[in-house]
Parts: sequence; C-alpha cells; structure tokens
Amino acid sequence: MSKLSLARPYAKALFLAAQEKKILGPIREGFSRFILRLEEEPDARRLLAHPQVTLEDKKRIILSLAGDAHPYLKNFLSIMVDNGRETLFKTVYESFLRLVDEKEGWVEAVITTAKPLSKEEEQKIISLFQEKTGKTIRAKTRTDEALLGGVVVRIGDTLYDGSIRTQLVKLKERFLEKRA
Repeated sequence: MSKLSLARPYAKALFLAAQEKKILGPIREGFSRFILRLEEEPDARRLLAHPQVTLEDKKRIILSLAGDAHPYLKNFLSIMVDNGRETLFKTVYESFLRLVDEKEGWVEAVITTAKPLSKEEEQKIISLFQEKTGKTIRAKTRTDEALLGGVVVRIGDTLYDGSIRTQLVKLKERFLEKRA
C-alpha cells in the first residue's frame, strides 16, 4: 500500500474532527510547526523510524517536537505512533492541507511552459483557470524545454495540455489516420 493511501484516512479523520470542533486553524498551525521541527531534526526522524525505539520514547520525541501545539493534535500524533504510522507524518500533513485548501476554495496548479513566464503571463493563466474552476489558485511554475511552446497546467488529477508538442503529436496522428 502506498504512503498516500495509508495517510489519507488519518488526514481526513483529523480534518473532520478539527472542523467539527472548530479548531482547524490551530491544528493547521501546530501541525505545520511540528513538521518544520521534524524536518530540522534528522536524528529525531531516524529515532522515530527505528523499530527498536519504544513507543513511549517515540511519543516523548513527538511531544517535544509538537511543543505548544493544540492538545488534540498531540493526541492525534500519539495515536499515529501507537498505530506504527510515525513515518507518515509529512504525508498526512500534506493530505490534511489539501483538505483544508479544498474547504477554503483553494487549489494548487502546476503550470509548465517551455520558457519562464513573466509575472503578467503567469497572472493571465491563473486568472483563466480561476474562472474555469471557480477556485482560488495557488500556482507553482516549472519550465520544460521539451514542450517547445504552449502551456501545460495540472490541477489535482486534471491535466490541461496546450503544448505545441502535444498539438504536433495529434496532428501527426490525424495525418497518419487519413493516409491509412
């Protein structure tokens, strides 16, 4: 089973409980700080992943890293340790953030072009897809010279491919169909 498929139920449970208790903000902030501290402490990550470290020691580590996070988050992280899911903290966090973003009307888009975009071009693409999706877009841009030109936008599982490379492939396929 993939890390993501294992992490999603935890993220959803945390999201639904935090939403019900109206503590989504504090949970998101505390989880963010916890993940940041975890990333800054490679020794802590190694200890959490080590099978010979006791559950009690692992819980001490996460509670130390969680600092002054909301008690509900600390309890949630402890439950993850009890269930042997301490290597999934970051994946659960990322899934949790996607759920929060979705609730708040945000969506992440990855915009790929052959050459870097100007801020004006980037904003035009963002505006177009905000209109198309009805969501507020948080964009990441990438370049890929293999596209030749045009733009490819990925929003969630949906791919909008307006690249010249894809248009040329489609043109070639139509040409070959007509010759056959």
